[in-house]
This record gives sequence, C-alpha cells and structure tokens, in this order.
Amino acid sequence: MPLQLSIATEDDIPQITKFQFAAFHPENRMHRLIYPSPLPVPDSIISSTIQRTLKAWREDKEHITWVIIKDTDTKVKDLFGDGKEKDRVIAAAKWIIWPPGETLKEGETRWPDKIDAAWVKKSDDPEKPNFGNGAADDKEYVEWVMEEFFERRRERIVGPAVLLDVCCTDPEYHRRGAGKMLVRWGTGKADELGVKAFVEASPEGRRLYESCGFMMVEDVVLRGGKVNKKWEEYGEPDWGFMVREKRGKN
Repeated sequence: MPLQLSIATEDDIPQITKFQFAAFHPENRMHRLIYPSPLPVPDSIISSTIQRTLKAWREDKEHITWVIIKDTDTKVKDLFGDGKEKDRVIAAAKWIIWPPGETLKEGETRWPDKIDAAWVKKSDDPEKPNFGNGAADDKEYVEWVMEEFFERRRERIVGPAVLLDVCCTDPEYHRRGAGKMLVRWGTGKADELGVKAFVEASPEGRRLYESCGFMMVEDVVLRGGKVNKKWEEYGEPDWGFMVREKRGKN
C-alpha cells in the first residue's frame, strides 16, 4: 500500500471534507462548533462545508497550500465531486505560509478581532439536532470561542511563519505514518524559509507534533460558564498552542 504525498487541487476537497468529519466529529469540541452537524453527518453538511473550504482557499491562494496523502493502490468514486474514479485521498493538511520579506498592506490583518459566526444555524431536522449540548446552536457562544482562538494567533503568529491550520487522516488509515508525512512537509518548508512553525493541537495530535519538534506554549481550556452563566454546561473547548522554533536559515 504505497502512500504518496502531493499538492492538492480543488478537486481533492470533497474527499478531504468527508474524512475530516469522520476524523473529528463529534468528539472534537472545536470542530463541532466550527462545523455544526447532526449525527450522522448529512450530505447537505458535507456539501456546504466543501463550499466553505473552497471559498477560504480561493480568497488566499497566495498563502494557503493543501497537501495530501494518497493510497495509490485504492480507487474511489468521489460522490461529492465529479463522480469519476480517483486515487483515494487518505490524509490532508492545510498549511498557511507567510515568507520573509512580506508585509501587511495598510488596514490588512491576518486574524479578525470580531467574529460573525453566520454558519451557526439550528438543524433543519428537529429530530436530529446538532451535536454538542446545544453549543453548536448558540451563535454568541461560538463567536466568543472563536475570538479567544484568534486572539492567540494575533499575539503570537506575527511576521514570517508557517501555520498548520488543519491536519486530519481518514480513521481507516491511522497509525500508518500519513500524519507525520504531512507535518514534516510543513516543517521542511519552515526550515527552508528559516521561520517558526505553529499549530493548535488537539489532545490526540500533540504527541505527533512533539515528535516533529513542536513545543507547548499554552494548554488552552475555555470555561464559558465563567463568562456567561448560560454557557456553564456547554463543555470546555481545548487545544494546545504549540510552536517549533526556527531552524535552517540564519
């Protein structure tokens, strides 16, 4: 079963989106806030998430690179794409790269200080509510979580850098080295440029990132009940803010 790393095209996003939900939903609290969905995840949510992902990519192709791992021995029909038979994509990473020498234009910012969580809607089917103790239906709560998330990026990811924004593997292919291949692609790019690398790690991913040279900066746990009493039962979104110091170029 040869695994092959390559740069993704837009045609790969439908396959990526499907196993992204399989990898993260509903266990990962941040994922179910950003991509609220009932269980099982309906085709309508997969399709709308594909469009969200493509929109974000098209708006910043200068900085965003999607990298994928394929199982070249396995062919699949991509039911959310063009329906043609293709190599199976089994893992993917979204790297955002800001090279040395690049400066922000006047009024431009990498990270917003205010979020409009327009994607947060109640489930279309009252018999199948969004998963997550109501939190995925609460726009105000999701905006607070996302503003806390981006505040840390604004404070820490400045100047030249690379950021691992998304990294996921099809659950059928866990522990076969695909994730490490994707992370090493990005750390190699960081070393080539001589810049720091960053990642917001899920608890499950921290060991992988540590093995690739990342160190914990902050173990983030958001306790909404301390901010707003009605958020007390919404769980505690958590992640590890990690950095890999610059290597390579002086």
